[in-house]
Amino acid sequence: MRCLLLISGVFILSMMVACSGKNKYQGDSMVNYPDLTLIQKEYLSPYEKSPNTFLKVEYKNNQKDSSYLKAEQVNWKEINDLFAKANLYQKQLDKQYLITVISDTLSPTMTLLYTSLNPQNYISKLSINAESTDNKILSIYWETQDEGFYSSEEKKILYVVGKTLQIQQFNKKVLASGKKKIIQYVFLN
Repeated sequence: MRCLLLISGVFILSMMVACSGKNKYQGDSMVNYPDLTLIQKEYLSPYEKSPNTFLKVEYKNNQKDSSYLKAEQVNWKEINDLFAKANLYQKQLDKQYLITVISDTLSPTMTLLYTSLNPQNYISKLSINAESTDNKILSIYWETQDEGFYSSEEKKILYVVGKTLQIQQFNKKVLASGKKKIIQYVFLN
C-alpha cells in the first residue's frame, strides 16, 4: 500500500512540474533584441510618401506580373504588419533567442543573427546586417513559421534598406500541394 501511495505521489508531483508551463531557455536577454517597429519607422516609413515609386514584381503559380506603383498605391499596412509581427523586443520572448555576432574583416560590417531556442516562436531566425562604424542598418532578413493542424505557412522576408523588399510565402494544406508566392518591391528613387 505504501509503495502504491509513493508511486502515486511521484506521478502527481511529476505531472505538476511538467504542466507548470515554465520553460526556461538559456538564450540572451531581451534587452539585446531588435525593436523592428522602431526600425520600420526609421528605415522604411520615409518611403511611404510621394515622390517615391516602386516596381512591384509578383510571382504566383509560375506566372510573373509586374507593375509600377506610386508610394500611395503600396499596401503599407500589410508591410508594416510584417515588421510588427517580427518584433523580438517583447518581454515574453526574453531568453528565447540566441544571438551570434559575425564581424566582417574585409569591410566594416557586422551581422547579428538571432536564432530561436523555442520551436513554438513565430520568428525562427532573424538577421540584421549593419555597418560596424555607426550601426547603420543595411539589411534585415527573417523567417517565420506558423504550423497549424491542417495547414502551415512559412515566410521569408528580406529588406535591403532603400533598395528592395522581398516577401516569399509558402502555404501548405493537408492533402493539397504547396503554393509559393513571391512579391518584390524594387525602390526606384
